[in-house]
Amino acid sequence: MELRQLRYFLAVLEEGNLSRAAKKLNMSQPPLSTQMKLLEGELGCELFLRGARRVTPTGAGRLLYERAKAITALCDETEQAVREYGEGIAGALRLGVVSSVSARVAQEWAPAFQREYPGIRFDLFEANSYQLLDQVRSGSVELAVVRTPFPEEGVMVTPLERERMLAVGRAEFFEGLASPLRLAALGDRPLILYRRWERILLEELERAGVRPQIVCRNDDARTTVLWADAGLGIGIVPASAAALLRGEGTLSLPLADGETSSQIALVSGRAAPLSGVGRAFLEFIREHFLEGRDDEHAV
Repeated sequence: MELRQLRYFLAVLEEGNLSRAAKKLNMSQPPLSTQMKLLEGELGCELFLRGARRVTPTGAGRLLYERAKAITALCDETEQAVREYGEGIAGALRLGVVSSVSARVAQEWAPAFQREYPGIRFDLFEANSYQLLDQVRSGSVELAVVRTPFPEEGVMVTPLERERMLAVGRAEFFEGLASPLRLAALGDRPLILYRRWERILLEELERAGVRPQIVCRNDDARTTVLWADAGLGIGIVPASAAALLRGEGTLSLPLADGETSSQIALVSGRAAPLSGVGRAFLEFIREHFLEGRDDEHAV
C-alpha cells in the first residue's frame, strides 16, 4: 500500500466518482481505476460500491478513509516541518496556549516575535494544560504555553514567570477588605472559580476554616473574567489573565504574599526536534523572559 494510492483513494471518495477524481488528480481514469483495483487486491476486500454515477465506500472503505486522512495529514505535516527545519525561520508555529495566558501571547509575545521574524504564522491550539501536554507529547502541537502544576513526564520544560493570583470583581464586593487580600477574607463573598484552580483554592480555604460561597464553576479563565466583569462575583485568576478584563468598574487586587501562585511554562516534546520556527520562538521567549538564565530541563 503506497502513499500515492491512499491519496488516489481519498480523491475518489471525496469526488464521488472515478472520472471527477481523475480530473482532480490530473490523470486519466483507466490508470486510476487500475490503482484502486490493485489497492483492493492488496487489502483483500472491496473498498467501494460502484454505482452508475457514484461510488460509495464499504465498511472497510470507511475505515480506510479515516486512517488514510490521518496518514496523509501526518505525512504532509512532517514534510513541511522538515522543509522548514532546513530552510530556517519561516512557516507555521503550532503553538498551544492556555486561556489565562492567551491575552499575554496575543498582545506581547506574538507581535514582538513576528516583528523579528515576519515570515512566520501562528497555528494556535487552545485547551487546558493537561490537554495541551497530551498534544505536545503526541506531536500535534510543537510548543505549548501552560501553567504549573502539571505532570512533566516526557516533555522539555522552560519555566518562565511566576505570577501572583488576583481577585477580580466589582468594587462593591471588596468593601471593607484591605489590599493585598488574604484568600480567607473572601469566604463570605460570592466566588467564581476556574476548575483548573478549584481544588487548590478550596484546600487553601479549608485550611483557613472557611466554607466559600461559590456562585460559578467553569472551565476557562476567560469565563471567570467575563462573569466577574458582569458583576456576578469575585473571580480568582493568575495575574496575566487580568489583561482580559473589559468592565470599567472591575477591580483586580493581588492576593497576599504566601497565598497561591502560578508559574507560566513553555513545554515541548522530547520525541522529535523542534522546527526552525519552534527553535526560534523558544530562544526568543527565553531571551526576553528568562533574562539569560538557562532554566530549561527535561523530564
